[in-house]
Amino acid sequence: MRIIILSYIIPSGFEGTIWIAFNQPNGINPVLDSLGNAIIEIPNNGLLQTTMKENALATANKNYRILERLEKNIFKEYKTFDKFDKYDSTYFGLEDTIAIMCGFNQTPREDINRIFGKKVEGNVMTIYIGKYPEERKQGYPWSNNF
Repeated sequence: MRIIILSYIIPSGFEGTIWIAFNQPNGINPVLDSLGNAIIEIPNNGLLQTTMKENALATANKNYRILERLEKNIFKEYKTFDKFDKYDSTYFGLEDTIAIMCGFNQTPREDINRIFGKKVEGNVMTIYIGKYPEERKQGYPWSNNF
């Protein structure tokens, strides 16, 4: 059985919350690499609507990478943690930008609809990009970013 690896490409210098609405009829199609893995490019505003069906199994098994686009074909992989992971600053420098995979449907639907400026059906994934001290000051860092 082939393991699927999802790649989320984040704009250079982005910090804050990323919202990905899956199964959107008018969404953007993901790009597939030569092995058929989805590459999901996040726009500068952090909001993406995609036609792709969510892959909860790949997310739960941490079969994804979150990459910062530094230049056209140059990327840096973030140190990435699940919101339930136990981690501290021994895993990275206090000034490093990290990624926290928050999961699906972590925010009330009314707020999601307000964030996207329309009614959104389907699952919405939240990813937080930020610095460790900022993230740890808040229980759910993405909640203050919309």
